[in-house]
Amino acid sequence: MPSVVDQLFEDVAAPLEEEFYGVSIIYARDGISSAPLTAIPETLSNPVLDIPDPHSTTSTLRNYTIKATTLIVGGNVIEPAVGDQITETIGGVSQVFRLMPTDDRPVAELLQGGFRWLVHTKRVI
Repeated sequence: MPSVVDQLFEDVAAPLEEEFYGVSIIYARDGISSAPLTAIPETLSNPVLDIPDPHSTTSTLRNYTIKATTLIVGGNVIEPAVGDQITETIGGVSQVFRLMPTDDRPVAELLQGGFRWLVHTKRVI
C-alpha cells in the first residue's frame, strides 16, 4: 500500500514531470508493440574501450521511468523483462534500446510506491 506522500506525488507531481521531461516511446516484447506511451529518459554513456580518439568506442546506456499501469503489450499490463525493447525517436532518428541489467542493478526496479518502473537499457546498433 503506497503512503499518502507517494500517492500525492503520483497524483500531483508525476504528471507535471512527464509533461516537462517525458518523451514518446514504443515498448515491445516478442515483436508485439505497445501503443505510444510517455517515459522519462536519463542517458548515461560509458566508454567500452578507452583508447585515444578516433578509436574509442562508447556504449549508450539509457534509463527510462515508465508508469506501471501504462506498460501494456498485447492487451496486458506487463512487468519489464530482459530483451524487451524501447523505440524512441531522437533527433529525427528512430533508436532502439534493449532492456538489460547494468552493473549490479536488475533490468527493472519498481520505484517507491509501486507506481513506476525504472528500466535499464542499452542502445541496439
